[in-house]
Amino acid sequence: MDINAIVASLIVVGGLGFINYNVADRQGLVDFRGPDSKMQIPYMLCWSIFDFAIYLIVQDLVGWLKNTSQVSKNKLASSILMGDSGLAISLLVTIILVFFISVFSYRPFSEFVNWLNNNRRNKNNKASLFVGNPWTGQFITNKEKMIFVFDFEHNPIVSGYLTKISTNPQDLQEMSIMPFNDNSDLATYKDVIEGMNEQRDKYHVMQYVDYDKKLLIISAETIDDVK
Repeated sequence: MDINAIVASLIVVGGLGFINYNVADRQGLVDFRGPDSKMQIPYMLCWSIFDFAIYLIVQDLVGWLKNTSQVSKNKLASSILMGDSGLAISLLVTIILVFFISVFSYRPFSEFVNWLNNNRRNKNNKASLFVGNPWTGQFITNKEKMIFVFDFEHNPIVSGYLTKISTNPQDLQEMSIMPFNDNSDLATYKDVIEGMNEQRDKYHVMQYVDYDKKLLIISAETIDDVK
């Protein structure tokens, strides 16, 4: 094995795992922020084994294609698949395959693994686990949300429609809220709770509790949006 092949193998083993992690993180399938940040490297290394297997298969296919009679008779195609060019093609094809396999297969695979784990946990009378944290689970969606923020004394702080929000609550909790257009005073905690209870058939309501900052954040989205 020449030096270029060794370098290509190291790139696959050491670099493509980042693609796996990035796709899984973007799809909300893993959460290695905060105390779990050290788990990023083992996660990427585990998937790099899978990536390297794809790379070896692609290399074999390129080698087989190179030795076919039609390609061997074509000097241009044969020269492209020979040596470093064939190695580069194998590497590029592997990167593309790893990306698309990650994008389209990670979610069903992750959901299947979670289902298996939770099924065993439930049989042992243990609660089901979910990926992420309450912050991302409640707020990081593409649904229109009404937000009502109160302190622990139930004093209103701000309310309106959620427009932007930080994805990493361990580092920074921020959100942009567009005020309602009715120019009314901020609703009281009691008014919000009573109003949502009266319209349970229309709104899906959740309440986020931040014990460090002593905040209560109520989010509401229509049932149709949830579905």
